[in-house]
Amino acid sequence: MVRDLIKCINQQTFILVIMSAWIGLPLSAQEQFHLTQFIYSAHAINPAFSGVEDQVNVHAGLRRQWTSANNAPLTHYAGIKGSLDGFKRTLSDKRSLRMSVPRLYNRMQFEPGNVAHGLGAYFSTDRQGPFNRTSIYFSYAYIYTMSRSFKISMGLSGHLGVQRFNQDRVSVYNPAMDQVYQGYINGGGSKTDLGLNLGVLLYGKNLFLGYSTHGLAETTLNNINVEDIDQGLYHFVIAGYNLRLNNQLTLQPSAMAKYNQYYKLTVDYLAKLKFRELIWLGLGYRDEDAVLALFGFMIEEKLHLSYSYDAPLNTIGSEARGSHELVLAFRIYNDRVSKPFLW
Repeated sequence: MVRDLIKCINQQTFILVIMSAWIGLPLSAQEQFHLTQFIYSAHAINPAFSGVEDQVNVHAGLRRQWTSANNAPLTHYAGIKGSLDGFKRTLSDKRSLRMSVPRLYNRMQFEPGNVAHGLGAYFSTDRQGPFNRTSIYFSYAYIYTMSRSFKISMGLSGHLGVQRFNQDRVSVYNPAMDQVYQGYINGGGSKTDLGLNLGVLLYGKNLFLGYSTHGLAETTLNNINVEDIDQGLYHFVIAGYNLRLNNQLTLQPSAMAKYNQYYKLTVDYLAKLKFRELIWLGLGYRDEDAVLALFGFMIEEKLHLSYSYDAPLNTIGSEARGSHELVLAFRIYNDRVSKPFLW
């Protein structure tokens, strides 16, 4: 499909589509979460992350890729996640009694046999050349305390995706003879799909390791008369560790691996150094693609603002300059006893 589509697009969009395919972004399939600050959207990538923190977190982000290119990829996203107890406290506006010894609270949370439930939702819009895609995810997680050191979370999410083809962003030399173009136009230029995603997460007080797969039981609700490739399953692995260096500094290394049969394995590595949970700096690397840098700070223990920049390592990316990503996150409920696990 990609080779046929290239025949009908103009030079600017041609360059953009080639760049998207080269870095592994799908043109007609579900997104692969090409985010530098992926940890904020972890519950969309792996539904088992929903509710691992005993609070409710809301975030919204904007990612602008290849800023000097016309019609460059642009992503808006927003999400909410939390434990069921956290949602109940938020809705009732009742605060729990604050403990003078926080470690007692943490010990209670790791009582073997305890069960918790997590909920989450995620919304995103992606623009990639002539394609616009809107995605919605709803997730649930069942969290079981295995021991005083580890919990296991099993998550399930459903997603709805709507992809639209914008004919104003392409130039066709012979519209009547181009089967791909006619397929999109005659089919209304849009495609809607549904699918299930599964995930599992093993985590303790300072580390986490999760695996998830997307594309299970996927079905298309409408046919746009264009032959498409079955993308198969997407696989994700997310891992991280909180290493407390002293009373003021915490080092948080993390990584995310993505794989699909049509795209090579890619891994994002990121290390963030936090000072008193108030300010942080980070550096990272994406396989053969970019060097990553980020900076962020927290306001009044509830509001997070984080910015990242991707400096491209390849020739095409250098000509299109780097990518910017901005995330604003807010803790709706926080009793200052349960500290954030991922942030």
